[in-house]
Formats: sequence, structure tokens, C-alpha cells
Amino acid sequence: MHDGISRLLEFKKRVNVSKSWFNYQARMSYIGCAASVNLGDLILTDAAIKLLKDVNLIPNSPLSGIAYTRFAPLFDYAGQILLRGPISPNHLILGAGTLLNDPFFHGILLRYYKNNMAFSIFGTSVEWEKYTGNRLGELASILKSAQVVAVRDSYSAAKLKEIGVESEIIGDIALSLVESNIPRTLKQKLTIGVNLCGSRGQVIGDSDGIIIAIADFIKELDSLGHNVVFFAMHSNDYDDIKYLTTLIEHSDSRVVWWRENDVNGVIEFIEKCDVVIGQRLHAAILATGMSVPTISIAYRPKCKNYMNSIGMDKYTIEPEESDILLDLLLEKWNLLMKNYETISTELKVVVEKYREKQHEAAQKIKMSFTK
Repeated sequence: MHDGISRLLEFKKRVNVSKSWFNYQARMSYIGCAASVNLGDLILTDAAIKLLKDVNLIPNSPLSGIAYTRFAPLFDYAGQILLRGPISPNHLILGAGTLLNDPFFHGILLRYYKNNMAFSIFGTSVEWEKYTGNRLGELASILKSAQVVAVRDSYSAAKLKEIGVESEIIGDIALSLVESNIPRTLKQKLTIGVNLCGSRGQVIGDSDGIIIAIADFIKELDSLGHNVVFFAMHSNDYDDIKYLTTLIEHSDSRVVWWRENDVNGVIEFIEKCDVVIGQRLHAAILATGMSVPTISIAYRPKCKNYMNSIGMDKYTIEPEESDILLDLLLEKWNLLMKNYETISTELKVVVEKYREKQHEAAQKIKMSFTK
């Protein structure tokens, strides 16, 4: 119950409740992780609100969370009435995130979707089949009814095409939330932001082996005189980062950033970095969205898919074998240093193209209200 109330309060920050109750036009119900201890989920919600700014976007994820009880539907319904008022939304949107192939989000969509209801997919991607199985067929008829089908990457577009659903690729919508005018020039002493993913048991490779390899890599960066700082995107990340700092020198004086629900804080922290080395997907997305050269240690295939989508596949590591991870990090680092300013310049161009596509998709969704 406490978690549900916390989610409700987080939702309320993102909804104009008086507008929801008294404005019956352009009311969109948003399915996604709109309130979460994962900053990546909050970032995506805020990006959707920004892109669909003329729409009354109402978060519609269960407040009760994944721990489902017999009282959860009643609690969820009461929360939704509080946020949106007595009139149901007239459009349903499957929001950004890795939601397709995930039975939890399939269940939410099946619960709220109604025949002939306006429905769109906005920046969504397909979860890796190794974790979920191939479940897209469960939603084929609903997905085919979507007025706009805009997905994050080519992998997702290909998986949807297998079930007869055509889509456009717009990249991750978090790219439209961030922008930076800081010039990225190679300096002798760099500030390097490091992020770990604390989702143990749900990552590629051995978590402990990855942490040890990254600690050894940080020792190399320290020896070169760089300033290594740390940031978390989830409370689990913070725990792993604190453990990592015990493996390196000056652990007590290391900067470790983490604040729950603080989207602006993590954006500002990453913007000040010259390089980002991260496991979390949105660590890489925020960094590349601000033209920060980035190495992604892909904890799930979605990280590799994203880096491929922006032409940064050469700077992606799949850490199946932690015993060679240090060598791979050193190899990618040397390549990144060689191409540092070129990378930053090219990121600006490719990210701007995705932003344009995201604004176009958002406009199509908003136009669907007038049909």
C-alpha cells in the first residue's frame, strides 16, 4: 500500500488534476512506468509529456505495482479517478520503454483497451525473448488497430513486422527531453561518469565479474589523472556503486550521485561529464542526447539496439565474458579518445534527426483526436 501511495503522489506531480477533471478534450491515458524508482522510467514519462504538451496526458499504470493482490484493481481504479476525474480518456497510448513482449504490460493494455478506442504506440520497444518468450502474437489485433506505430529501434520494428504490424523508427523519446550547448573538446583531464546496473540476475554476464573489471578499469583512468565520478539511475545501482568504490582507492572521497525521482538532477550531473561509461540504457541515452561520447556496457540487448540506432555500435560492449571485459574497455576507451570530437559532432546530427521524427509522430497522435 505504501508503494502504491508513493506512486500516486509521483503521478500527481505529472498531472494537472484540475485540468483532468474539467477539460474533456484530448484526454490521453498513458501506459508506461510513469512512477518508478528507476529514473529511466520517469525520464520517458516526462519526455512524453513534453512531446504531447497540448494533450492532457494521464498516467494509467497500476499504482499497486507488480506485486498484485486482490485489492489492487480497486486501489488502481480509485487512483485513476482521482487523477483523471469521472470522464474516461478518449485515447490510449502505449508509452515509451521496453514494454512489448512483457506480460505485465500486455496485461495492462488488455485491461484498458476497448474496441474502437483511439490507440497509438509511441517510442515503445520489444523486450528480449530470452526473458519473456515471444508473446507479441497475444496483442496482434490490438497493435494492428493502432493509428500511429512509432518504435524505438530497428529490432522492435522487425519483430512487429513478423506479426504483420508496420511501424516507423523514431528512436528513444528521452532524446527530446535533453539538449546541451556545452562544447565537447578533448582535454587532458576528463570528468568520466560511471553508472552500474544493479538488476542482478537480469543482466548479461556475471554481475560481480563486471564490477571487478570496471574497478580495474577505473584504476587505469585514475593513473592517467582523470576524475572518475559515479551516478545511479536506480536505488539498486547505488548499492553496487558503493560496493565498487570499496575496490578502488580514495573510496570515501568519490562523488556518488543518487536522488530518487530527481530527473533534472541526473540530467545536470551527466551534462557536466566529458565521457559516460554506463550499463543502464538511459545513462547512455541521456549522455548521447547531450553529445557526450559514451561507452555502453550492454546489460540487456536493448542497450546494443539503441547504440546501433545512433551509429555508436563500435562503442558497445556485450559483457558475456567478464575475464576479457577489462581488455574490451581499454580497447573502446582508446578508440573513443582517438575519435572524441568527431563522435560528439556526429551525435548532434543523428540525435536531431530523431528529435524531428519524434515531434512528427507526436503531431500525428495529436491530430488523431480531431478525426
